[in-house]
Amino acid sequence: MYFAEFYHLSTGYPDGNKKLIPACGDRSVIILDGREKRESQKAVCMTWADKHGYKGFRIYKGDSFTRGLQPLTDLIAPKVYLPY
Repeated sequence: MYFAEFYHLSTGYPDGNKKLIPACGDRSVIILDGREKRESQKAVCMTWADKHGYKGFRIYKGDSFTRGLQPLTDLIAPKVYLPY
């Protein structure tokens, strides 16, 4: 099973240091088609992230969401805008 986990910016509490953290909820993970090439999977994830306001994602392979996880990509964060 291939899937993507999405990330959003933390609030920065208590020290104001914002960072990317895993999102939660039913839209924070999507199952990907394992027959597609990695670039096609990334394109699907970029579209999903733009649609739902996520700042980054990581693609995994595993038996399930919690067993046998192997990260296939580093954290991909194409549009991280930190407010100053």
